[in-house]
Amino acid sequence: MTKNRGTAEEEIQSQNDIENEDLGTIKGRLRYARKCNRMSLQDVENAFNSIENMHSYKRAAIHSMESGKTQKIKRPVIDAFATIYKVRPAWIETGTGAMRSPTQEASADIILRKYSVPVISWPAAAMKNDESTLSTASEKINTSREYSERAFSLVVPEGIGGEIFAKDMFIVVDPETSYKSGSYVVVKKKDDEIATIRQIIQDGNVNYLQPLNKVLPTTQMTEDDEICCVVRESIQRFD
Repeated sequence: MTKNRGTAEEEIQSQNDIENEDLGTIKGRLRYARKCNRMSLQDVENAFNSIENMHSYKRAAIHSMESGKTQKIKRPVIDAFATIYKVRPAWIETGTGAMRSPTQEASADIILRKYSVPVISWPAAAMKNDESTLSTASEKINTSREYSERAFSLVVPEGIGGEIFAKDMFIVVDPETSYKSGSYVVVKKKDDEIATIRQIIQDGNVNYLQPLNKVLPTTQMTEDDEICCVVRESIQRFD
């Protein structure tokens, strides 16, 4: 049986990715600003193409600047990045002063808080949550992207997430997303009301459920296993 753990972990967008950027370098500040705006490299390429009288830059060129392979970035390009990311050009170039002016901060706040999903209790994860259940949730959490209307967030209980999802971490799940090999899923037995997290491992036409706790055995998926939703994002809050 072939195991593949890396793929899904790379797909899960964690806020820790933003916090770990090195703001002492231009490449780190460029990555940080892009992630704060929740933009892909393709989004940035499209934004460059929309700036009048600006040379177009492909994703590879943008990645080269973010990775430090491009040693010298011209000032017009820095100004363009500042326009796209709504940050001060001097901050990108030198790292000094505030990242954004007060006006830019107000504008960026709208972008950063655009997407959110309701937070529901862990026992409710095993239920068929309808629109009324989600709409009456008392708490919402901001997400890095837009998900389906049925998406929601769960707080990981102790002993469920293994080494991947820490206790009290938020995971954003979407019942509309199809799982594939490497996906983390919330799963339960059909006659059970308790859900847990497993990783889907596909070997040919056979699906396996791999526990996040390495002490537990990997089992072959059967008709008795019901996938409730697929994990799309993890968020760790420290408040």
